[in-house]
Amino acid sequence: MIVVSDASPLHYLILIDEIEIIPRTVNSIVIPATVFRELNAERTPQKIKDYLVNLPDWLTIADDTGIIDEELKTLDPGEREAILLFEQLSADGLLIDDKLGREIAESRGIKVLGTLGLLEIAADAGLLDFAKSLDKIKSAGFFVSAALERDFLSKRGPM
Repeated sequence: MIVVSDASPLHYLILIDEIEIIPRTVNSIVIPATVFRELNAERTPQKIKDYLVNLPDWLTIADDTGIIDEELKTLDPGEREAILLFEQLSADGLLIDDKLGREIAESRGIKVLGTLGLLEIAADAGLLDFAKSLDKIKSAGFFVSAALERDFLSKRGPM
């Protein structure tokens, strides 16, 4: 299974110490070089940069596609390259959180999964407590609308 990721899911999973759910849920991730650069940008928290010094076996960096696609010009470079890499590889899934990026990807027939969806899969597999992870990710600065939070928590049943 090939899963391509934008920066946000990796960023937040590293920050909340849940990055190891990736090899246990989606097996492996491919990211474009642009996403790797974003994850190592000056403003990126040191914890993330430190984690990426020794790449885990499940994480592969691919060259940027070099494709220019007018439909994607409104997206940030990492999101744009992640979508293009997904299409180039005929991948099985795309990890992306940005609302516009998700909408564009879905309109192109791409199977999209966000960080919260990945946490939900991990919780269903008994790898973590979803509500606790949700609190941790919100504390780390991840925006979750009240409606989306209610939707995710209601699917989990009484806590």
